[in-house]
Amino acid sequence: MIKKGSHASNWAAVVYKGPDGTIRTPGLWLTPHKSALHARFTGNLEVNAGLEIPGELLLQKWYHIAYTLPDPKKRLDIYIDGEWTGFFGIQEVKRQNIIFNDSPLYIGKGTFTNRFSGEICNFRYFNWHLSANEVSDDFGYRSIGNLI
Repeated sequence: MIKKGSHASNWAAVVYKGPDGTIRTPGLWLTPHKSALHARFTGNLEVNAGLEIPGELLLQKWYHIAYTLPDPKKRLDIYIDGEWTGFFGIQEVKRQNIIFNDSPLYIGKGTFTNRFSGEICNFRYFNWHLSANEVSDDFGYRSIGNLI
């Protein structure tokens, strides 16, 4: 869960896994000034694959964000507060691959972007795909007041 403290004038890292800006699977940033979600991953034919969710995150409001990227489905899904908000899918499934990596996982900061300004709590990283129902159930559990 994240809560924005202020809008940054530059890109703000929420989470990414990789050594630099071209290897970053998974990757989630907030856009400058508006704090729109900018979800990315690296592929063998596209180093900057992903999507941007229109709109902005309001300041001082908690959001449950889920980013799923299963290799077999070759599709990135974004959920906000348990609701499926957007997706990006690889089109050429025989030729294109998602590049996962063994690099460090950066949460709320990064080596090449600004720090996240706000709070991050109950961050969980799974090495398996959560279904839409599992994401919705997790949001429901968190929103009832079981915030850690």
